Amino acid sequence: MNILRCLLGGLLIVTSGCVSANRPPLISAEAAAEQIKHFYETRGDELEPQKRAHFKLRLYRSSGDPKYLEDIQRYAQSLRSYLKIHNSRLSEPRYVETTALKLLNKEGPGQKHQMRRRVLERYPEFPFYHRLIYLFYQLKGLGFDVHSPLFKTSYEALQKYDFRSVLRDREIIAYYAAGAATTVYHLKSIGIADFEAEFLKYFQELFMADPDVHLGAVEYENKLYGLTHIIIAASDYYQHEVPAEEFRWVLDYFSTNINEILSRTKWDVIAEVGLCFRLAGMKNHPVISKTRGAILRGFDPEKGMIPGKMNPLDLNRLEHRNILSYLLLKDFDRFYSGPVVVGEN
Repeated sequence: MNILRCLLGGLLIVTSGCVSANRPPLISAEAAAEQIKHFYETRGDELEPQKRAHFKLRLYRSSGDPKYLEDIQRYAQSLRSYLKIHNSRLSEPRYVETTALKLLNKEGPGQKHQMRRRVLERYPEFPFYHRLIYLFYQLKGLGFDVHSPLFKTSYEALQKYDFRSVLRDREIIAYYAAGAATTVYHLKSIGIADFEAEFLKYFQELFMADPDVHLGAVEYENKLYGLTHIIIAASDYYQHEVPAEEFRWVLDYFSTNINEILSRTKWDVIAEVGLCFRLAGMKNHPVISKTRGAILRGFDPEKGMIPGKMNPLDLNRLEHRNILSYLLLKDFDRFYSGPVVVGEN
C-alpha cells in the first residue's frame, strides 16, 4: 500500500465541481486579462500592503514596466524592517516559539488548515524559520545582500535549524506540500542548503505512485499545489523559465490528468497548472488552452474579475486567483527578473 494511502486513512474523493466545462467563454483571454489588471490597478488602495505588493510584483515580472517599482520599493523596505526586528530579538527567551505560535494561529478554520496545523505543531519553531527564509529570499530577489553583517544573527540561525527533518516528514509533504517546496527552493536560493533532489524523491514516492482516486479533496488539492510550486519556485516566482525536461514528470502528469484537474479543483490551482507550461517555455501546449478556457468561464465581465462565491468582491481574498489568472490569460513575451529596487542594506 502506498505511504500516502496509510496517511489518509481511506478518505474519499470530494469533487469540487467548480468549473462548468459546457459553458462557453464570454470574452477573449486578452480582454479578460486587461479587465482584471484595470480592476485591481484602479482599486489598489483597497488592498492590504502585502496583497498589493504581490499583485504589482507579478505585473512587473510579466511586463518589466517601471511604473510598478515604487510599490515594490515600499514593499522591500517593509520586509527589511521585519527582518531587522527578528534579527534583533532572536536572543530573547522564547521569542522564536512565541512568534511561531502566532503565525500558526493564523491558519484558518477549514479542514485543510486544521490538517496543516496538526502536522506543523510537531515542529513548533518551523513556522518562524519558514517566515525568516521567506524574508531573506524576497530581499535577495529585490537587491539586498543576504550575507550582510546586518542580518548575520538571523542567517546563522537558519544555518543551525534542522530543516532536513521537517522536509523528510511524510505528513508535512502530504498536508503542506507547497510550503515544503518553497522552503526547499528558498533554502537553495539563499545558500543555506540544497535539499532539492532529496525532496523531489520523497514527493514522488508519496504522491506519484498510486492513482488520485485514493486522495480526498484536501489531499488532492495539496498535491496539485505542491506540483505547481515545485515549478513556480524553481522559476524564482515568474522571474525566468525552467528547463522543461527537468520537470517533465510534473508536466506529463498535468497533461494526462487535466480533465480531472479542471473538474476537481479551484481557479487558483487551475491557473497555476497552466502557468507551469508557460514557465517551461511551452506557450502553445493544449493544457494552456484548456486552463484558459476554464478560467474564462469563471470570469465575470460585469465585475471585471473572477469573483468569489461567499464574498464576490472581497479584493484581498480574491487577489491571488485574479493575478494568477491575469498571468495565464495575458499574452506577454517574457518573464523579467527582480526588480533590483535596493542595491544596499
